[in-house]
Amino acid sequence: MSVSRNTKRGGAKKEIKKKIFIIGEGKSELSYFQDLKKESDLKFNLKPELGKDGSDFHSIFEKASDNADSDIYKQIYCLIDLDYIIKQKLFEEYTKAKKELLSKTKKMVTIIESLPCFELWVLLHFEKTQSTNIECQQLIDRKLKKHIPNYTKAMPGLYSKIKDKQSKALKFSKELKRLRQKEIKNMGDVHCRDSFTDIDELIQILVKEK
Repeated sequence: MSVSRNTKRGGAKKEIKKKIFIIGEGKSELSYFQDLKKESDLKFNLKPELGKDGSDFHSIFEKASDNADSDIYKQIYCLIDLDYIIKQKLFEEYTKAKKELLSKTKKMVTIIESLPCFELWVLLHFEKTQSTNIECQQLIDRKLKKHIPNYTKAMPGLYSKIKDKQSKALKFSKELKRLRQKEIKNMGDVHCRDSFTDIDELIQILVKEK
């Protein structure tokens, strides 16, 4: 999708390709997507909320709403970690806010969720793990650091370090979501705590943008 803008010479119009806007909430996402953007020469904007512990979903949703009518962006993706939201008993509030945002912005905004957190996507490059009620720091310390001992949330070049295993992560992510949906169907529990991530869907969209 593109938008026409007048140039200074004779009112000629130049076609400006609209960008994707990714709104995250932490250093892990920033490091990964900055490196992905550089490595793959992709055109998208990032808006992280650095230095925060836990999910400030209200701030993320507000930024998405404010930019939903922009001529610059063709799609907005909000990256949300669910572990903090669930731990702080904010899931009902979050669900209501998400529903309002999606209704207000129509199809312009997509919510990309991870449970417990973004680091699950990184871990899936190495192993398929279906954890229940595990918190993000536990996942990092007990599982992820077995594969990346020096892992930190601000690790530079994160995408470059694991990109050769991306096909495995895409496969494992889909399998986790199938298992989760099966559990929800069998148990009738919409608050299922089985781990999952939607980051695979965003990665596949970005690859198509090349």
